[in-house]
Amino acid sequence: MKKLNNMYLFIIGIVAYLVYNYFNRDLIRNSRWANSKYKGWKDVIIAQAQFETANFTSLNYTKYNNAFGMGCASKRKQVKIGCRYNDSGGTYAIYSDAGQSLEDLFLYLDNANFPPARTQAEADLISSSDPVGYYVNFISNRNYFEAPFLQYVQGVNKYYNARN
Repeated sequence: MKKLNNMYLFIIGIVAYLVYNYFNRDLIRNSRWANSKYKGWKDVIIAQAQFETANFTSLNYTKYNNAFGMGCASKRKQVKIGCRYNDSGGTYAIYSDAGQSLEDLFLYLDNANFPPARTQAEADLISSSDPVGYYVNFISNRNYFEAPFLQYVQGVNKYYNARN
């Protein structure tokens, strides 16, 4: 009987590990959201990933798990397993899974001091009126993307509106 109980515990442990691993590889249901100060920005950030990856179909996402078009950082802490050169002469980060890409975006936002509002109430007011515009304007001011601002904000808005 004791061997049987140990076998059940072993099987439950494997299943729990596989479930945990599955959800941490997934961007939307990732456990990193639970304790993140950015969980209130989840819909905007997921919409950004959808726009950056052509709704999760780009090579950068499907092969390299890069959900946000992140380059290889040289001036901040970054989680990645490697870098690859892109067509414009820069580099893209390579991640073990999409969850690692999400973790790296959180590190980027921490490093950039997002959101920059003085109080949480101020941040809530600003972000509730136009969260996509607020977020995209913030990352645009830090040269996060190369696309024209209007094109980028419209692209993120398209996916954001589809989610809400």
